[in-house]
Amino acid sequence: MSEYVVYKKATSDLENKRAEIIKTNNLPRTSIQLKSIKKSLTKKFKTQKKLRDMLLAISKLRLKSGEYIQSIEESTKGATVKIVVASKDREEEIKKMFPKAIMIRESRVDDNLLTIKVAS
Repeated sequence: MSEYVVYKKATSDLENKRAEIIKTNNLPRTSIQLKSIKKSLTKKFKTQKKLRDMLLAISKLRLKSGEYIQSIEESTKGATVKIVVASKDREEEIKKMFPKAIMIRESRVDDNLLTIKVAS
């Protein structure tokens, strides 16, 4: 019987803490709304994490002297990276530097400007 009382008190304490957190953070009271908010925030987190990982990989590219990243444009489908390269032969070398987790959809070189499109 004493275990039941201890269990009941612990359950009550957890419910009180939950109610306090909901009140102090102005959260909705229903679990359906809370789950919806959590799902939305988790989705945003995953999207932003992918973007940060991609930017980290791009920042670690070993470019030769005179080569530089001209621009990075993000879209819902992924990102486009434009790199000024020393020669057209560098396209394959630079593509191999990208981690396997980043899928390259398309790449081309026009006048020593390498354009790489990656999927998100």
